[in-house]
Amino acid sequence: MPKGLILSVYRAADRSDCTNGGVSATYDRIIVVGTKRHVDKNWQPLPESLMLPDWGQDLPQFILVESAVPALYGPHLVPLEYVEKGSNTKEYAGPMMGGNYAESSDSRWCRLSHDIFGRDHQSIAPIHDRVESWALYNALSSD
Repeated sequence: MPKGLILSVYRAADRSDCTNGGVSATYDRIIVVGTKRHVDKNWQPLPESLMLPDWGQDLPQFILVESAVPALYGPHLVPLEYVEKGSNTKEYAGPMMGGNYAESSDSRWCRLSHDIFGRDHQSIAPIHDRVESWALYNALSSD
């Protein structure tokens, strides 16, 4: 079982799922197991001081990813499987924001971005777990 920081998932109550079947559409909690700087190829596990004990949780694993434009945008959460596959592939575009967010009142969560990326972030982070086929992406992105 993974160790990490457990976050609560928040989604709008007045609209349907916009994640296109993303992980955050069905889970109320996720676990952050690592971080990834935008300039690095690989993600890094959380430092031991930030990991909660293994509570036997079977939660989806996420990575806190630094924005490619950190001066404008804070970090976002991406499912571990997408981080390991790479961003855009031949099969799909994404991951991208699906409308859901995650946060925790744990002070270690709030310090994580500062400790790893050298800058603060809000306690709530967007979840990027939406993927689309390239055909759907192009259809939705056309002028």
